[in-house]
Amino acid sequence: MTSILDNFPHECTTAKRVRVKEAEGLGVATDTYETIGTSVSCWEQTASSSEQKVFSKKGFTDVRKVYFAADPGLTERSVVIITSRSGTAVASASQEVLDVISNPKPDSSAGLAVLWKVMVSSDSGSKYNASDVSIV
Repeated sequence: MTSILDNFPHECTTAKRVRVKEAEGLGVATDTYETIGTSVSCWEQTASSSEQKVFSKKGFTDVRKVYFAADPGLTERSVVIITSRSGTAVASASQEVLDVISNPKPDSSAGLAVLWKVMVSSDSGSKYNASDVSIV
């Protein structure tokens, strides 16, 4: 018997945003991303109406949730990029950078399994395209 923990339908890249100051000049800082994980098994879903309502009060309209089998080590300075859905790679041009808008929390709604849920949004204000994100 296989469990959902063994068969998540999606894969993603996770990264954390790091502020890098310019070496010389006016001290202008830019954001870059450091990879936390690649080909990480996950399960992206639309948020429930109650979750949508909570995050709409914070100004988010496109709210989703991503489940992981273990604590993914993400913070609100992290991003998730879904790279594969049901075994099919997502084309780079179609990949979205989903900003993490809540820290990971254990969620026991999957029967006997405990999953880690992270709330994400594509409209959190950063407006990056996946091709714009240079992950190191």
